[in-house]
Amino acid sequence: MSEFFELIKVTDKYSGSGDFNGKESVLSLEEQRDYLKEYYRQSVTRYGFKECEKVVSDGEIKAALDKIDLTNENSFRNRLCLTELSAYTVKRNAYKNLYLYTDKCVACGGVITVRAGESAPNGAFKIECGKSVKSAEFSFKISEDFFTPLRGGTDTLVGGKVIELRRGTEECVKLQIYSDGQFCLRLPVTDAYHYQNVLLCKIEFGKTVKFKAEIIDKKCIISVDGKECYAVDVFAAPDTLFYGNGAIPVGDAEFCDINIITQDGKLNVFEKSCENYAERFIGKVNLPYAVGTEKFKDETLVLRKNFVYSKGDKRAFLYADTLDPCGEIFINGKLVKAAADYSAVYADVTDLIENGDNELEIKVNPRAPEVLYPWHRHKDPYNGWFCGEVFIESLFGCFVKSVQSITKEALNGSVRQTFKLEIACDAPCEKTLLIEVEGVKSFCTPVTLTRGENRVTVNAELNLTPWSPDSPALYNVKFSLIGANEKPCDEYYLKTGFRTIEQKNGAILLNGKDFIMKGALLMQFLPPYENVPVNHVCPTNEEIVFQALAAKKMGCNSVRMHQLGYGSGDARFARVFDALGLTVIWITRAIDSVNEIIFSGEWKQKSRYLSQIKKVINSPSVIMYEGVNETYLTRSDIDAIYREFVRGVKSVDKTRLLCPVSHLYYANDSYDHGCEYYQDDGLKDEFFRPVRSAEEWNDEHVVRSAHTYERLLGYGADWKALRLQNWSAQGALLDSDKHAYIVSEYAVIGRADPAGKEKGAPDVKSYELGDEKILGYDFDGDFKLSQAYQALAAKYDGFKMLSLGADGLLWCCLTGGANDGSYLKPPIDFSGNKKLAFYALKETFADTVFCKGDTDLIYGKSVSFTPTLVTAGDGKTHDVKVIIENSQGERVYEKTYPGVKFDRRIIKLDKVDYSALSEGYYVIVFEVEE
Repeated sequence: MSEFFELIKVTDKYSGSGDFNGKESVLSLEEQRDYLKEYYRQSVTRYGFKECEKVVSDGEIKAALDKIDLTNENSFRNRLCLTELSAYTVKRNAYKNLYLYTDKCVACGGVITVRAGESAPNGAFKIECGKSVKSAEFSFKISEDFFTPLRGGTDTLVGGKVIELRRGTEECVKLQIYSDGQFCLRLPVTDAYHYQNVLLCKIEFGKTVKFKAEIIDKKCIISVDGKECYAVDVFAAPDTLFYGNGAIPVGDAEFCDINIITQDGKLNVFEKSCENYAERFIGKVNLPYAVGTEKFKDETLVLRKNFVYSKGDKRAFLYADTLDPCGEIFINGKLVKAAADYSAVYADVTDLIENGDNELEIKVNPRAPEVLYPWHRHKDPYNGWFCGEVFIESLFGCFVKSVQSITKEALNGSVRQTFKLEIACDAPCEKTLLIEVEGVKSFCTPVTLTRGENRVTVNAELNLTPWSPDSPALYNVKFSLIGANEKPCDEYYLKTGFRTIEQKNGAILLNGKDFIMKGALLMQFLPPYENVPVNHVCPTNEEIVFQALAAKKMGCNSVRMHQLGYGSGDARFARVFDALGLTVIWITRAIDSVNEIIFSGEWKQKSRYLSQIKKVINSPSVIMYEGVNETYLTRSDIDAIYREFVRGVKSVDKTRLLCPVSHLYYANDSYDHGCEYYQDDGLKDEFFRPVRSAEEWNDEHVVRSAHTYERLLGYGADWKALRLQNWSAQGALLDSDKHAYIVSEYAVIGRADPAGKEKGAPDVKSYELGDEKILGYDFDGDFKLSQAYQALAAKYDGFKMLSLGADGLLWCCLTGGANDGSYLKPPIDFSGNKKLAFYALKETFADTVFCKGDTDLIYGKSVSFTPTLVTAGDGKTHDVKVIIENSQGERVYEKTYPGVKFDRRIIKLDKVDYSALSEGYYVIVFEVEE
């Protein structure tokens, strides 16, 4: 039996509004606090909630890992997956004080040039002065191709090119150059994560700008082109100058006439380094492996491995999943590949590798201490640099290059399947392709191959269990190319599940059945605190499994990858989700790159994005690709981004749903930043005026996605906003018969129990604390009331949107750790302890949800509501019951609805009317018999 509960208060003060708070609520501030105390008490009892209770144990993580195959072995190809590498770090800096990041940043003749290049990472440089800076002046020039009109104003969300004066890793002065030429000082007036911009001047791209910062008595006096612009307070004299060329590779920069005066005099910026740095041995490590944090700043990660290999009469190839941000690979002292970015390396090393003893050396260059996005960041800006999995394999001249597994139809016990193979061949030949689905079926087909690349398609009917979050069935599939001698010349192994994903009649269908995405975002700021910069970009296997198990325990069937600024192309996530049963919105390492179109009219990193999705193309857990997180756009931007993203992704994969932009509704009665958007049909703009979108806006694979915090109690909204849902565009999104609508971010803050705080985590204040002011007070020192409010809001957020027909709800985010360890929205705190909202979300994430169908918490003597079921529409019948209990647990009302057929998603039952209640608290219990 499934059980749900809602707490109501009956009062003589009732005047027609059931709102918990806001202008129309009848509750005083003290009565609101009293309600939350009762809600906390009832929740603790009914959920079995315990303070400081870990969501996942180490034993559970180990047991799950023992069942998940994260290896990539292939014995036929003599694949050698490299493990137990010796890890070292070493500084390789050519200058004493100047650090240049990536080969896009070069110094010559007293000039530092930062080129944009074709992909992330962007160039950057740092000048470490060693002593306090008294003044810093230089001239700089930004190329004209960086110019584009600014969308959305100079908001925190809008990126640009950054100049910073730092003391160690802490910002003293932060300046940003926006794409329209605004040169702004950014002041953290309210917190360290959101800035107020002060316009210093408007610069003209392509022309030289002279800048000077002078430190006098804890003030920094800023001058541009000889004119004093602003004097800003600084907590200390800076000792470092940093320049970052931004998140998007558009626009070159040039710096010259650099003159820095420290307390010891003029700094020789371009002084060569004479120091012979010694390597620092870390130990034996397995891949993926990363270093990072200030402890390892500017040190190259060096990985070495002596290995024995026999290539025989085959050709040998090396695969490296990533060297991020960039690096080099050597075999036996000879360069295999200089990787300019994070893209995977697959190189022919036949002429470099010996039969017998060999040495592999990998160098991963350090990442710049950049702050690509100011919110949700960690104090330490040295996010990790790392090497992904590496293997060497041997191939004959005819081999399977890739396989795409496409499920056309998935029913109970049966699937219609298509396998698309790419086969490389060095000469024309005849082969037999044998496909073996382990424990299911084997079948073969003759193939005629020409020299070069061949594409082969094979259709099959398979009797097996389709993959789903409830039944994550995976199968081993082997593809063998067999010659006339009846011996295989190649074998290709694939572990996959078989499922369909589509949208029809405005709903998401998984294996032909209605599927509501319910889950959370993985922002991935994971403990321990001092290691956050490393695991944020390169988590361990255990950390990935922890997140997946935590999501499953909260009732999630979905997660959304959300590593801001860096994204993720790590296929380990998909393999874990495949095995444990989670669907995922995938972002790739090239997340947000399609935004380049705003500047140049082209998506320069498209090939990299597409190569990233190929790595997970056979993972059944990946049901949707996302192009851009929240962004400010015009309608012409939307047309260009949707056109490029949809066409680009579908050129590789036509089987998954697409979310080109997770939230673009920054206009009219949403978050009004003066931007533009289309209504669902693409025929009306944000003010319902006639327009016409690009056809990709209405592509059959494109879903609608929004972050409706203002409607769902996030960022300080009151209960009336939740009740009314007054966003003019949302009705069409909910009612659409073409596109599913997912709320891909929503959240409310809740303070963590201080007793559960991770040892060593800083006691800092999150910028979100102001959200509690909507109640007229905050919960400082009273985490129980704060958690009660978060859980209450989470429950009604879910109940409301599910009752309206939303096709997905994803909480931001699963675990704490962002905002330098102070993020308050997650239902699991930074130390891995459950908050009360964990249970409230689990309630709304159930397969069947049963509730009042409204947001009223306050009633007069008469209680009236329409019980509402949100079901999977499986056609089965269930007995359901509504019970009203007083605060002592005594039943005062009961009504049974026998044999309710779950034949549609939203079922409204006969109204409950009861008018014999006295003042006080009552719990309405909703029961569903299995």
